[in-house]
Formats: sequence, structure tokens, C-alpha cells
Amino acid sequence: MRIDEMIRELRMQKRDLERAIELLEAFERDNPGPRGYKPANGSIGLPRAGRRGRKFMTLAERREVSERMKLYWSTRKHEESHAESGQSAASSVSKQRESQPGTPP
Repeated sequence: MRIDEMIRELRMQKRDLERAIELLEAFERDNPGPRGYKPANGSIGLPRAGRRGRKFMTLAERREVSERMKLYWSTRKHEESHAESGQSAASSVSKQRESQPGTPP
């Protein structure tokens, strides 16, 4: 192989390596690592876009869930007590729902 051919091939490999490095750097910029991750060069990186994970409830939503769970647990309590006495649990549940304002029949 002649020297000029070797130089041409090495320059092509250099161009391919530079292109690969550019792609990896762009990927690193667009996809920062997990929290607390710091790249070796000491740069901070870009902040994560948006918030992921659990949806937080508003105060009104928490109250609604609280009321729904209170009804659920009281219904279960009535079902257990009426199952022992032989009384129909469905009749006591409907009476309880009628006594609560804002609940559909």
C-alpha cells in the first residue's frame, strides 16, 4: 500500500470518528443522565424537560377521595356486622347513601 493511500484511508477513518463523536455528544446533550449524574468533564448538563412520575392531587380531589373511602369502609363495616346478624347489607347501604348529601342514588 502506498503512503498516499494510507493517508487517505486514515483521513476517512478520522472523519468517521469525528462524526461518531459529534453524534454521541448530541445524544448526551439531549438525554441528560439520572439525577445526581455529573459528566466526567464537570459540566452540569441540561435540566430534564417536564415532570414525570406520580400525579399530585388537589385539595378538592383529596377530599373527594376521602369521602369515597369513608363510604367504602363504613359500607364494609355494615356488611360485616349485618352478615353476622343476617340482615341485608344492601338495604343499609342505600339508607346510608340517602343520608349523605350530594351522592347519587
